[in-house]
Amino acid sequence: TGTAPIPINSGPVPILQYPNIITVSSGSISPGGADPGTNNVGMLRMALNTNVSNATWSKIKVDRVGGSDLDIKEVKVYYDINQVGTFNNASIGQYLLISSTGQSFGSKGSPGSIDLDFSLIPVLSQTPQLYFLSMDISTTAPPGNQISMRIVNQSYFTVNSPNTVE
Repeated sequence: TGTAPIPINSGPVPILQYPNIITVSSGSISPGGADPGTNNVGMLRMALNTNVSNATWSKIKVDRVGGSDLDIKEVKVYYDINQVGTFNNASIGQYLLISSTGQSFGSKGSPGSIDLDFSLIPVLSQTPQLYFLSMDISTTAPPGNQISMRIVNQSYFTVNSPNTVE
């Protein structure tokens, strides 16, 4: 064997994204009622975390149940940045709005559904992070209508590859 010239370099090794499993736990935070024109009505509480490393979450699909698309002016996702643990629409400044503004059911061509784009992309970790889904009720929403929101399955969450939602 001969001597190698100095410096001796190895080839680059790309560091790959670990294939995390993202766990979602959720619960309803819907109030007993809300008046037409009420903003930031809390609907769902979601805690998300990964099993090993970091992952990014870029979109969520939400379906409307009951009422009509016109009853809801806007659908939003807030991050509990101050780790309050509960949603209080009277103190909305203590949460960080991560969804893009102006998104509502049917606004992207699918009645009763919305793919909420995020203006701020959350980086999920092993520590559970709390998010709240809320809605602004239209001033023209008829009293007596009942509206709820649902996330049908894991495919409603968009995360970076090769991560998956459980």
